[in-house]
Amino acid sequence: MKSILFNLRNSNPYRLLWAVILIERLATILIYNLRTGDSDQTILWHMAKDLMEGEFHTFTFYGQSYNLALEAFLVLPFLKLGLSYPLSFALITTLLSLLPFWVLSNLFYKTWGEISGTIPLVVLLLLPPEYLMLTSISRGFVQGIALSSVALYAWHGTQRNLYAIIAGLFIPMAIMGNPNCLLFLPVFLLFHQHPLKRYAWFGLGFCLGLLLVYLHTQWFLRHPEYIIHPAPGFSVSWQYAQKILHHLDDYFNSITPVFWRLGWLLIPLFMVLIVFLMTKVKWPLKVSLALWGIGLVFSFFLEKTTDATGSVYFSGGRMFLAWPFLWVVVLGMSYSLYPKPKWLSGLIPLVCGLGLLKSLLLPFFIRWHHAHQTNQIVHVFNHKDLKYQCLVFQNLSQKLQVDLMEGVSGHTGNQHIAYACPCLIPDFPQTYLSGYERRTWLSSKRGWYNRVLEFSSANQDTLKMPKARVLWKHEYPDFYIAFRENKVMPEEK
Repeated sequence: MKSILFNLRNSNPYRLLWAVILIERLATILIYNLRTGDSDQTILWHMAKDLMEGEFHTFTFYGQSYNLALEAFLVLPFLKLGLSYPLSFALITTLLSLLPFWVLSNLFYKTWGEISGTIPLVVLLLLPPEYLMLTSISRGFVQGIALSSVALYAWHGTQRNLYAIIAGLFIPMAIMGNPNCLLFLPVFLLFHQHPLKRYAWFGLGFCLGLLLVYLHTQWFLRHPEYIIHPAPGFSVSWQYAQKILHHLDDYFNSITPVFWRLGWLLIPLFMVLIVFLMTKVKWPLKVSLALWGIGLVFSFFLEKTTDATGSVYFSGGRMFLAWPFLWVVVLGMSYSLYPKPKWLSGLIPLVCGLGLLKSLLLPFFIRWHHAHQTNQIVHVFNHKDLKYQCLVFQNLSQKLQVDLMEGVSGHTGNQHIAYACPCLIPDFPQTYLSGYERRTWLSSKRGWYNRVLEFSSANQDTLKMPKARVLWKHEYPDFYIAFRENKVMPEEK
């Protein structure tokens, strides 16, 4: 055993850790992302399709003024190469989710030594299977922290002034991308200090980033017709904290290392550790530790934080995706303060074994979530079923020679047909969701539609023309469908 540990330590442990990380991520893509999707992800699919065709509308998710659609832009090279939409988005989101761990691993290595640099990777492998699922869902969950890590690397990875500007520029963009990065940002205070001139360049970049965010906000204030899903308000209340405290499993089970269940038990331990470490470190580190403690507690009192369920598709863990990095920092800081026991390197093969075991257990966790968690908010679908449904609608549309396929309720079960089918099937007819259409510009187009196919996943009563030709439920078991032949414009509904 001793010789094995010695050889492992003298070889590069990073190779072993990254090999296992890539194996479990590849397993996640093959077992999960290429089989299962949800209705909100198809919004990004449609955005990417529009961008591929040279049609640009907004930098954010369609129908809202917040949450950057970064993945829809980054995925374009993969789509150009001919990769499928599920695979392309899964690859991009996975890379974005791994980026912060890679950045911290490099900075830890430069600051505290080789074994310290493995801490971010070890923590990553100790996270639960739900973390693999959550951080491979392409809905903007990981982009805020990913952009923050780019800023962190630009700030501490080099001394060039240009990179200081980039670091400052990316921080407002990261917060706009997803505010869950706010708990990540105190990590900027961990490493070496910089000359005053470099802070000035950083400030310049930060102001440029604020300017871009301001211009973006002003554009939406002048074009409210583009918003159907308003930005969440900033409301603080003890009632929100009470609600979260009664459902802590929904927030921390999917994002806590080692404690894959009852993850919230590590919160008091974390608070004790940061208080203890504050007595051992200098003032910049004291500030970062204090910000983490205060920020974690304060987030419980925010209204937006309560917008969650126990489902991995609407998990409270997406609000606290910085939580694993807080543990990365606390463990790294602790390691830097005390003598380094040689046996720590022996944990690496054990952790790698756990990572491989997690990959084997992943299908069971996926099935359990699909079988036991119904409060998913979004509509979850199987990719093969979706492709079949799209082909059915395509054939029916060609048979009836329709001009428009209209989803006639706001039910999310209609959304994946309207947004994904045009991406999967060439020459799919124009789609429109009269109940909740995120492509708000379609309502202002003065186009007449003579032959309209209505569909609804809710119930037959939602069809606008019940006396029209109705295709029976048993023919198309997932939808109620009606066909009408009359002139209609979307904005009149």
